[in-house]
Amino acid sequence: MADDTTIDDTTNRQQAAIIALLSAPTLRDASKKSGIPERTIYTWMKSDTAFQSAYRQARRDSVQVAIGRLQRISADAVETIKAIMKSEESNASVRLAAAKTILDFALRSTEIDDLESRISALESAHETAL
Repeated sequence: MADDTTIDDTTNRQQAAIIALLSAPTLRDASKKSGIPERTIYTWMKSDTAFQSAYRQARRDSVQVAIGRLQRISADAVETIKAIMKSEESNASVRLAAAKTILDFALRSTEIDDLESRISALESAHETAL
């Protein structure tokens, strides 16, 4: 079930707490950073559904940004593995490990593509049945 609540649906103090929670390693640090008492943030996290939803969405958004950054540099990672695999200076076990890494990732990406296709087909069939 998707949350429709966004950070805009929270108070300014709650928004400050969410931003602090995303950047601080502990609730105590987030409290200090935002100037909001620890107990208040804890209460919001346990019993305020709008805060919970907005915080959950903010975490998802943060992860999506990180994934985008990883995807942008993934070509460099592939080139590094490829260089290690082809390097005559690398010993055989290192080259083999690099080759295995490439094959493992290729297999996983194929499996993910297949699963996405199957899920799409199931969703289409389900929608048609309704």
